Amino acid sequence: MNLSALSAECELGLQRLGEDSCRIFHGRGLTYPGLESICVDVFAPLMLISLFDDSLSDAAIMAWTQEISPLAADKGISCIALLRRYTKPSSIEVLDGVVPDRVVAKEHGAEFELNLSGNQNIGFFLDAEPARNWVRQNANNRKVLNLFAYTGAFSVAALQGSAAKVVNVDMSRSAIRTAQGNHHINFSEMPDKLSRAKFMPYEFFRSVSRLAKMGPFDLVIVDPPSFQPGSFVAKSDYPKLIRKLPRLLRKDALVLAMLNAPNLNEHFLRSAFTEYLPASEYVGRLENSAAFPDINSQSSLKMLVFSL
Repeated sequence: MNLSALSAECELGLQRLGEDSCRIFHGRGLTYPGLESICVDVFAPLMLISLFDDSLSDAAIMAWTQEISPLAADKGISCIALLRRYTKPSSIEVLDGVVPDRVVAKEHGAEFELNLSGNQNIGFFLDAEPARNWVRQNANNRKVLNLFAYTGAFSVAALQGSAAKVVNVDMSRSAIRTAQGNHHINFSEMPDKLSRAKFMPYEFFRSVSRLAKMGPFDLVIVDPPSFQPGSFVAKSDYPKLIRKLPRLLRKDALVLAMLNAPNLNEHFLRSAFTEYLPASEYVGRLENSAAFPDINSQSSLKMLVFSL
């Protein structure tokens, strides 16, 4: 398989490399024929290759690693590792160098601890950067509810944007612990900001009454998994969630609704808000990062903003 497009794009990505972590190759958007199964991210000093199927041979990956390694080293990258997303459990293999004891994602001055123990998701989603940046710009003095908080990146962004309070809700206790750790990483010397964040290891639908007593909220972030039976299935559960929002929202509140289901377009989400939260008004869709090109914008991450 010809990996010249992969090499060319990664070389350009390395040349543009700054302080923030970034994706330097995005095959999942189907814009590079034959390379749909591979993505490459840089969390300096780590370069992480993610494979979503076994269409690329080990020999091809190793040959490409040897080609890119000197260029990566010139940019301070001391380790190249491979994450096989298609195996269960996922496995991480070191292709070059040694994995640092601590690896973090960096974004707009914040740091987020990464989990390289073999989970499919390492604890941070680079494609949501435009949404986190929107939160930084719109959180000032707002009471924020962060649903499906995962490892707390949206909450950190909200506090960077001077949110008055952030309530993080996620049914995964391990994710909540990581979220608390990420807040301490970023705000250990700012106890006032730390005190504004609350963490609730609860399932949303069973916690609406409790959340309503903590509200009303000025800004709600909804970033659920797209298909995780037992937690959230977007097609069936998003309408149910939207129906619950009036109990939680203040007049003039904002809602940031995320949808990362390739089989559901933005019309699905807009229609659900129209039907189940008729008082809401569609504000617009945030533009996806240029680092995540996609042949079909409706298959990519949807980041929609609504207001009351």
